Amino acid sequence: MSKIKAPLNWLEKNCKQIFDSIPVLSYAWKKIENDFILIKHNKTAQDYGLNGIEIHEGLKASELYAEIPEIFSDLLICASQKKEFAKEVKLKQKATSQQGIYHCYYNFISPDIVLLHVNTEIPNYQFNSEKQAKKSGIIKFKKEDNSLLHNVNKFEKLLNEAPDIIFNVDCEGKILFINRVPEGYDIKKVIGSNCLNYLHPKYRDKGKRKLQEVFNKGESDVYEALALGGQGELFWVSIRLGAIKDDDDIVVSVLLILRDISEKKQAEDKLRESEEIFRTLTEQSFLGIIIIQDNLIKYVNKKAAKMFGLNIDEIMNWPPGELLKVIHPDDKKFVVEQLNKKQSGESDATTQYQFRGIKNSGEIIFLEVFSKTINYEGKPADFVTLLDITERIYFEKIIKDSELALRKRVKELSCLYDLSRIIDQQNESINEFMGHLVSLLPTAFQFPEKTCVRINLGHKEYKSIDFKQTDWKINSREKINGDIMEIEAYYKEDNQFMEEEIALLREISSRVKIFIEKRRTEEKLRSEKKFTEDLINTTSDTIFVFDPEKGKAIRWNKAFK
Repeated sequence: MSKIKAPLNWLEKNCKQIFDSIPVLSYAWKKIENDFILIKHNKTAQDYGLNGIEIHEGLKASELYAEIPEIFSDLLICASQKKEFAKEVKLKQKATSQQGIYHCYYNFISPDIVLLHVNTEIPNYQFNSEKQAKKSGIIKFKKEDNSLLHNVNKFEKLLNEAPDIIFNVDCEGKILFINRVPEGYDIKKVIGSNCLNYLHPKYRDKGKRKLQEVFNKGESDVYEALALGGQGELFWVSIRLGAIKDDDDIVVSVLLILRDISEKKQAEDKLRESEEIFRTLTEQSFLGIIIIQDNLIKYVNKKAAKMFGLNIDEIMNWPPGELLKVIHPDDKKFVVEQLNKKQSGESDATTQYQFRGIKNSGEIIFLEVFSKTINYEGKPADFVTLLDITERIYFEKIIKDSELALRKRVKELSCLYDLSRIIDQQNESINEFMGHLVSLLPTAFQFPEKTCVRINLGHKEYKSIDFKQTDWKINSREKINGDIMEIEAYYKEDNQFMEEEIALLREISSRVKIFIEKRRTEEKLRSEKKFTEDLINTTSDTIFVFDPEKGKAIRWNKAFK
């Protein structure tokens, strides 16, 4: 039997190629009682499967996920509740033997199919769509010879040797001649019987109508129907009808060519089932899918259109190069270079990268691209899958900014703590304190190794090691007991101080002012105390302090002794 696939549009013919090219592990499970049977899987699942188990059609889900019962349980939930959902699961890749947390997406297709997509990072993933296209290439119909056989006797030998069943009927459908019959029929009994009796009852009215149309119009026709076999079995046939005319161009009988197309119909049914799965995959996929050739959009799914705030018709009507308007200007050069390489079939193109896109509203989005050259209608094209990572980038920035803010805060607190510790050292002079301070202050800034400090107090100057005066400076001034104190911080290279660093320097300057004022007051008190004691001890008068409660002197000078 000839194996012929009906020519459909490109997407329907090649949805398997798309299915195999997506860098996501994809499985189609059919529910059988309390288990699932694998009826389809893509090449990615074959090459980068889970747990080291070989993937093949007919595999049971209970076997594949024996060590991952959570997935098997989720398949049952998806099938019973008939809904779609996503979960994170810990899985082990066959290709890398590494475990990780991956996103599993479950989609239900009525009546009993569950699509499972596992989003994972695949190392050095390579598309193989050209080879796949050759494997699943479409066999075109051969042009049928529509010439009719005007002289049955002349071609009797040819008819008897033909692989098809060929018979001649009159206007009532009575079989006048037949070259052979299916197994189980007696050719002698078949000749003279009505040809419509060998069709399934639901197709007999159609067969009768087709026959009458050929007799009335004299034009050839063809249709498909279910026929009855000699053992009562049903099989699909293609029936071609051709008018046999006399010398006066009047139709005298009709020649019918019956071809068994059961295998073809089975292939078509299987193809339709596959197409339904693959079409559902592309339209329900969490990935945007675009095919670009000659800078024209050849295919786009709903997800990709939605990413840019557009609909499919708008994108499909773009003129060549219009795609560039949804690419951020700063990323356009690189993305265009990759698009051109893929459309030219160059081997050094980057298969995975990120870029910024622009939605129809003007909003900036971040996209991750998995891209590869495929063969589309005999020419190279760029097969692009898009993943919207805007939310991920947003949260990564929040985390990064939080970590940076935390590190800065730790530096500030550490500096203030060390400053408090130095201040608490009672025996340290102001000069010693200032020496420690110029060494401590650079550590409080975001780039300590690039920071230097100078402190001017009255006529004295204190500098950190490798001090260098530059244009990148912040400072804080305080007036202390008539003296001016100025603390200056410089970046040795081009850098801008942050507002938090300026505020920190002011806080440090304020604390240093309090310390110096306190220390100067303490030094003045100690000096005055010593002066008073010296004065008392040098006088010739007797001086003492008497405690009436104790009834005795508690302090006295040398003259008292």
